[in-house]
Amino acid sequence: MALLQVNDLYMGFSGETLFKNISFSVDEKDKIGIIGINGAGKSTLIKILLGLEYDEVDPATNQRGTIAKKGGLKIGYLSQNPNLNKENTVFEELMTVFDNLRQDYHRIQELNIILAENLDDFDKTMEELGKITARYEQNEGYAVEYKVKQILNGLSLAESLWNNKVGDLSGGQMSRVALGKILLEEPELLILDEPTNHLDLNAIEWLEKMLKDYKKAVMVISHDVYFLDNVVNRIFEMEGKTLKTYNGNYTDYTIQKEAYITGAVKAFDKDITGIGMSCPGPLDLINGKVLTPPNLNGKWHNLEISKALSEKTGKPVYLDNDANLAGLAEAVVGEGKDCKIVQYFTVSTGLGAGLVMDKKIYLGAHGFANEVANSIMMQDGPQIGNILPGGIEAISSGTAITERAKRAGLVVNHAGEVNDLAMKGNKEASEIMKDAKNYLANFIALIYGYADPDIVILGGSVALKIEGFVEEVENLVKEKVYGVMKPYVKVRKSTLNEDSGLIGAGYLAFSKEK
Repeated sequence: MALLQVNDLYMGFSGETLFKNISFSVDEKDKIGIIGINGAGKSTLIKILLGLEYDEVDPATNQRGTIAKKGGLKIGYLSQNPNLNKENTVFEELMTVFDNLRQDYHRIQELNIILAENLDDFDKTMEELGKITARYEQNEGYAVEYKVKQILNGLSLAESLWNNKVGDLSGGQMSRVALGKILLEEPELLILDEPTNHLDLNAIEWLEKMLKDYKKAVMVISHDVYFLDNVVNRIFEMEGKTLKTYNGNYTDYTIQKEAYITGAVKAFDKDITGIGMSCPGPLDLINGKVLTPPNLNGKWHNLEISKALSEKTGKPVYLDNDANLAGLAEAVVGEGKDCKIVQYFTVSTGLGAGLVMDKKIYLGAHGFANEVANSIMMQDGPQIGNILPGGIEAISSGTAITERAKRAGLVVNHAGEVNDLAMKGNKEASEIMKDAKNYLANFIALIYGYADPDIVILGGSVALKIEGFVEEVENLVKEKVYGVMKPYVKVRKSTLNEDSGLIGAGYLAFSKEK
């Protein structure tokens, strides 16, 4: 039986389509993993299902999608920013799940006292006591403290923390408490957004087992492929502004995806002579090998992707950095099509760069030209992942903006929300956005100092979706270069939007095969 049925859901953002034609159902015992790149709309989709955000009318059809839920459907949702009573102790906060049972317990005690002290209305009192006791026992009221302790131990929350106030916990510990509450509630549909964040290995293994044994439906957003492999039986992939469904776990999904790609290539055998592939760096472009991109999991590291994909498709495969290819697209058909030297930056999850001269990507001596993420711009500056402290990616990328805001205590999910807070006058958010723009402008000013490009083009979600970002960066760059250079400073927004990397990959293959 379907708990949830979604048909033709549409969502836009700042005039751009986020996703469309989203249709799926969730059955009673489904274990669904939701995957997709950052910005694909995974969390937005969940918020729409929960009624926390509302879908829009599709401008192409003038229709709004539909969401049908089973009557009285109980949904438990773990967000990345849980709402907890910070004055409660950890144990008290989890016990709030059983407030009704605790009220029953206290009423049982009261009725027993009444019976011991006063025999008036004996039959009526006994009748009430019998009903409440039966309900209490049916709902395993005597086991609630045991259940709470089981959850706390499973999530590796040390007993020494149980009497601490929730407000005194770290962000990771709060997330564990929130997860524990939801698991204790046992909703018909459990929705988890990146639940393995902040969990150690033992806690992850415990959660995997618990979810596998969970008798009701689960939907989980996760980048942890090992976790998905061990828990889910269906995969929802958000890709190309829509949603595709696959049966099985993550490994099953990769096999089906590979077969689909291979079949698609063979279906168009007469037209396809080569394949261009876009991938975040660092890459070994000489040997067509993925090295250690921080935004790809370990299964992708040190992978000879060009060789592997060529063997599957029977076609030559040409690999290049995603920022290089976006820059190539802009130089050929985009904002830089009339320019000799085009410098491109993608300001998104990470921060990448590509330099294109005379419609050709400049790779450098070893293929690492424009691997700029670790370029130190701020002494003892912030750090994210394996990026060096003060590296430009640790200051100006979307991830950096979001993480710095969270560390400052702000409740945000992406850089756009940080900017919204900054526009409303929030001091911490304003400082973070100021740093992101100012240090990026410093870096671009350096580029103008040694490369003298015709144009600098900014793409990626931060540059494209935050109003005024590109214009402000351009003005800052003009303040930082020699006066004679100011008339030649030209910082523009990508006109190819998020398709630039795809277009560049296609052009790369085409140019190689000419």
